[in-house]
Amino acid sequence: LDEVQEEEIPEDIVERRKKNVQECFVTGDKQLLCMFKDNTVRKVDLTKLVDSYNSVVHVLKNEDILRSAKVGVGGYSVTFHGTIEIPASVQKIGEAAFAANSMKSLVIPDTVTEIGKSAFVLCYQLETVVIGNGITEIPMATFAACQALTTVTIGDKVTTIGDSAFTSCTSLKTINMGDSVTSIGEGSFAGCSALTAIDMGDSMTTIGNGAFAGCNIATVEWSENLEFIGSGAFTTCKMQEIVLGDSVDRIADGAFSLAGNLKSVTVGDSVSSLGVCFYDVALESFTTYSMDTQYADGIFDSVADNFVIYGWPGSTAETLANENGYTFKSVTLDASALKKLTNESKGVHVYWSEAPYAATYELYRSTTKASGYSLIKSGITATDYVDTGVKS
Repeated sequence: LDEVQEEEIPEDIVERRKKNVQECFVTGDKQLLCMFKDNTVRKVDLTKLVDSYNSVVHVLKNEDILRSAKVGVGGYSVTFHGTIEIPASVQKIGEAAFAANSMKSLVIPDTVTEIGKSAFVLCYQLETVVIGNGITEIPMATFAACQALTTVTIGDKVTTIGDSAFTSCTSLKTINMGDSVTSIGEGSFAGCSALTAIDMGDSMTTIGNGAFAGCNIATVEWSENLEFIGSGAFTTCKMQEIVLGDSVDRIADGAFSLAGNLKSVTVGDSVSSLGVCFYDVALESFTTYSMDTQYADGIFDSVADNFVIYGWPGSTAETLANENGYTFKSVTLDASALKKLTNESKGVHVYWSEAPYAATYELYRSTTKASGYSLIKSGITATDYVDTGVKS
């Protein structure tokens, strides 16, 4: 970095610096004595700030908090006990508004509807965050590099977590995300090495590139509506098994690369394409219920010697196995079970449980308990049928 000389600093910055607080002391009459860098000394009567800032009430009621007053980073503010509760009158928090602040906890009320980029970046002492229900987006780098941050509670209206929003929050252990979040941006939680579990809620559709790269996630509650997992999204994570639902459409290159503990992966019947998403992963089994997924060249180059692909006969998974010398076995459906029989005027109404991935059902009847079954009906798409051949 080039050294900046005093005469090179813009005049407006020089003037602003003179107004920064240098030291502060609490007097016996609950006034704040502030010494500024322009060699002036001023008193602030905290009791007169109550109507403008709700958090001042808590400061005045607690002597320990009151006496904890200290100059914030850069001399732009005075903090008490490192806690900031945004006043209810605030609706917008600007870009980098609290960057490098020494606060320890943060509560954003429901009245706040917008947070600017990097609003709380580099708050090294920040430990807990509660985001109110007025926020719909946590933008880029909002809490990046808040290395003491351990717990985040996200409001019920947040739908988007932006790129690098929590990147390098190395102490982050708990994210209470709720069911409103639909997308997680690139690198949102990258480098959050203390993060071991994540519950995505039911609305999540998109996980961006590198979203959880460098985390130690071992347990994931996947969203039932998840559609896309980006490149490097879970690089080096610690899951041993992954079971993805039928909503997943695409998984990009490197999504689970270097996940050394990963042994088993199952995907549903809607996956259209898979990139080289298991780079340097010694998978032992891969199960798919899709007939026509497109597989990237080299997708399973790092698998274990006992690797098995489970899929439908005639599927692209079987073709992939045959072309590369992998063991292929047919998937089996969980059996359907008889639920109940009811006698009706037209015959016997038969009900049975749904078998996952079954397209149609066949119904058989026997007049004995152990043998002599004959086909009554095939091609049934529902899970019930009225057998008109018998009355009871």
